[in-house]
Amino acid sequence: MSQSIRVVLLLLLEGLNKPLAQTARSALIFISLNIMLIPSVHSTEATGYPDVFDDLATQGEDIFFNETFNGNGRTCGTCHRATENFTLTTDFIASLPADDPLFVAENVPALKFGDPANLDVNGNPQRFENPNLMRAFGLIVENQDSMEDLQSRFNMRGVPHISGLSATIEAPLQELTPPEERVGWSGDGAPSGVIGGITTSGRLDDFMVGAIVQHFPRSVNRSLAGPNPDFRLPTAQEIDAMEAFLLSVGRHNELELHDGFPNELVLKDAGAEAGKVLFRDGVSGGTARCGACHSNAGANVDSGSNPGNWNFNIGVEQFLQNRLNDPEFTVVGEPRPVDGGFGTNPDGDFTSLVEQSGYVNENFGDMTFNTPSLIEAADTPPFFHNNAAATLEDAIRFFNSPEFFAATGRNIPFNDTQVTQVANFLRVINAIDNIENSVLRQSDRALTALNHSPLPEDVVERLLHIMIADTDDAIEVLNQGNLYNRGSLPKNAVKQLHQAKKSINWAMNSHAPVHLRIDHINAAKVYLANAVNLMKY
Repeated sequence: MSQSIRVVLLLLLEGLNKPLAQTARSALIFISLNIMLIPSVHSTEATGYPDVFDDLATQGEDIFFNETFNGNGRTCGTCHRATENFTLTTDFIASLPADDPLFVAENVPALKFGDPANLDVNGNPQRFENPNLMRAFGLIVENQDSMEDLQSRFNMRGVPHISGLSATIEAPLQELTPPEERVGWSGDGAPSGVIGGITTSGRLDDFMVGAIVQHFPRSVNRSLAGPNPDFRLPTAQEIDAMEAFLLSVGRHNELELHDGFPNELVLKDAGAEAGKVLFRDGVSGGTARCGACHSNAGANVDSGSNPGNWNFNIGVEQFLQNRLNDPEFTVVGEPRPVDGGFGTNPDGDFTSLVEQSGYVNENFGDMTFNTPSLIEAADTPPFFHNNAAATLEDAIRFFNSPEFFAATGRNIPFNDTQVTQVANFLRVINAIDNIENSVLRQSDRALTALNHSPLPEDVVERLLHIMIADTDDAIEVLNQGNLYNRGSLPKNAVKQLHQAKKSINWAMNSHAPVHLRIDHINAAKVYLANAVNLMKY
């Protein structure tokens, strides 16, 4: 359906990191837009609230996966899919139907770059997404540095998973505040300022406000005014609930990798255990070590005086710039845009834009990015903020690249055997994380749902699907390294996981008596625990 309407713009967003009160414009802008129907929203996810679970985190889960905030049809779960480790891969993107809300930039004229409905008052196109780069590399447009030039000032970044946030968002003391917490690939993905009456300061609970403004609007005006606003902002109650959900996902504690410490994680595979030591201590001839920035394989710096999730310039931007003629790094002749990293005017007060010396690009920042946790890495490729490395091995080798040395003056010269050992260490801790912090937790929720009357079959089915997906992830990452897949069932962790998956599949049978389905889930839990015990001491 198409019609000409008058859009009243009372609030123009010029940057998520700058106080909106300083950038709001009072002038009314009247433009004609061709509006088509928003793509249909596919069936809601049966999160369990309010029929089964009534805790705050599950309320937030329901909002996260089902609430569109009166926008373009997207939900938070559009990009953060529960069965895809809360991220997106190009293979999964290719499997989606054409009318999936992820593709609004291909279907909605007001969001389609270059469409007559998308032009600003001066006739310039406005960038909401770049479908070519989204489909080729799984990259999503972000405008941390400014929304004043949607044609040319934008970043494109991979979709970060949301697992383990409770252990990764602490900002180091000497960093600028805002942002108060480390959120987003550059560490400043959450907005600061006043947005629609909501005061933000770069915290996790502000991130969802910025995400709605960035990804949910019906047009790039991002207006809250007039008879057809582009979205609505979340209520205080919705923000609290979604924050509770985000903090509930994944691990809540750090691993212990320090030599000889109580509860030190010791792996039963000799190669993976050797990889742990290499990761923690470094290698002869190297001037850096993985564990210095990824303490205990997490996201925090190993510093007693000022711990937290630090930002670093590791040269990964230049890595891409040096490979613009490589078809693995470009698509249809179109490179990924240079990303300015942390901050706007990083030495100042976040109120002005200063281009960094030596970088001629459309973005602004100090070229630093915050440290991601690696416990969740093995099943959330590709790697780095721009999806520059396809495999764990590629990512590990980067730290012996000319670009890393040029940016840091350091290197980690692992040989091929050591690269494999470190990669396999990361695979094992990821498999354990999948089992302990996802599958087993969801199994307890599934048991609660099965014991509920009336039986919420849609909720049970969703939980079991997530359990199967994460069990598959554990199997896949172990098989990538040919790990723990030798011998008969009692000694074979991969076979234990396959048995767990069979039990979960049997529990999927909605025609079976409830007590048998409960028995199957409890059997799966035994196999899952056996698998973990076969991987670590």
